[in-house]
Amino acid sequence: MEEIAARAGVGVGTVYRRFASKDALMDELLRMAMEQLSTAAEQALARTDGHGLEDLLLAFGREFAEHARYADLLLAREPDAVAIRRIQDAAAELTARAVAAGTVGAGVRTSDFMALVSALRGLVQASGDIPPEAWQRFLDIHLAGLRATPASGGRA
Repeated sequence: MEEIAARAGVGVGTVYRRFASKDALMDELLRMAMEQLSTAAEQALARTDGHGLEDLLLAFGREFAEHARYADLLLAREPDAVAIRRIQDAAAELTARAVAAGTVGAGVRTSDFMALVSALRGLVQASGDIPPEAWQRFLDIHLAGLRATPASGGRA
């Protein structure tokens, strides 16, 4: 609570007046994160050029990076099932659009998107010598791989 109060530029008492407990605060942070991702999914769906999938992946990376310090606490909570379904449906639609537009290879599937999201989350949560912005380079490398369309289906 102290760290969040400091980041918000308020006193701990102010945080406790708004949120009765750390659980209440974490629930609100998760709700806000899901709202951000839902909005990003809607914005990505508004694109018609096949690049919405990239936009949604970037939104996930930014959201994970923003909440990296307390990601474990957020992951221990049950997210809004409706919001999750909406984002999953958007990912499926965006993947199909990207394949149709040729912005990713023909063999790219929604499960590839989900794997990248999981990997981004893990990278952002990693500690040690990994710089905070490493998720962006990681995503750029994988997006380049998704764009590759060799005859072997992407396997060397």
